[in-house]
Amino acid sequence: MFQIEPQIKKVVRASLDSLSFSCPAKVLSIRNIKDGVIDVKPLTNKVMFDYDDMERSAIHDVPIVSPSTITSVIQFPVNEGDTVLLVFNGDDIEEFKGGNREPHTPRNFGTLQPSSAVALLGFNTKLDSIYDNGNYTNDIDNTNLNIIHNVGESNEVVISLTSEGEVKIKSDKVIVETKEADITADTVTVDATLVDAKNSLVKTNNDVEIKGKSVYQFMTIHDHPYTDNGSPMTTSPPNPL
Repeated sequence: MFQIEPQIKKVVRASLDSLSFSCPAKVLSIRNIKDGVIDVKPLTNKVMFDYDDMERSAIHDVPIVSPSTITSVIQFPVNEGDTVLLVFNGDDIEEFKGGNREPHTPRNFGTLQPSSAVALLGFNTKLDSIYDNGNYTNDIDNTNLNIIHNVGESNEVVISLTSEGEVKIKSDKVIVETKEADITADTVTVDATLVDAKNSLVKTNNDVEIKGKSVYQFMTIHDHPYTDNGSPMTTSPPNPL
C-alpha cells in the first residue's frame, strides 16, 4: 500500500533544506554607499530539490548593518571585495528600506527573499582573520581594544585601549581640531625635537624651565651689567614679575 506520509515528509524536508536564512557574500559594488546599501554576490550555491546546485545571482541595494544608533555611529569604510554575512529577513523589508520606521504591512508576502537581505560587516575567512597579527603592519595586542585602519599598509593607524588602562595611538600624524582642550594631569611629558605653538599665547601660573633653568628666576633675579662713564654698574630687571 502506498504510504503518502513519508513522501510528504520528504518533500517538506527538501523544501526546508532549500531555504536560506544566511550565507557569506562578497561586495561587488558600493555605488550607492551614500544610501547605506551595497551590491553583493552570494558565495554559496543554492541547493535544489534534486540536490543539484545553482550559483546565486547578485543582489542589489542590500542594507549594511554596522554599529550605530540615532545619535552615534561607527562608520567602517566598505570596499569592493569585502566579505559580509547576508541575513535574509522573514518579512519583506522594502517599506523599511524606503524610510518607514512605523508599524506597517509588508508590500509582498514572500519569505526569505533576496530583497529582504541585509549585510553584516566583518564576516571573514580564516586567512583574513582580524585576530591574526600577521595581517597587520604594527604589532597588535589582542588583549587590547584595538581600532585599526589602513590594515597592512605602511600608513596603518592603530588606536588601542589597553588592558592596563592606557590609551595608545600609532600614527604618522595626529590632528586635533577643537575650540577648547582641557588636560588635567600630574605630569605631561613631551619628547619632541620641536614644539611649535605658532602664534598662540602660552600662559602658566607657575614656572617654566628651559634646559633646567628657571625662566621666572631669570626674569626676576638677574642683573644687567653695563659701563657708564668708565664705571661698571648693574641694574635689576626693568619689569619684575
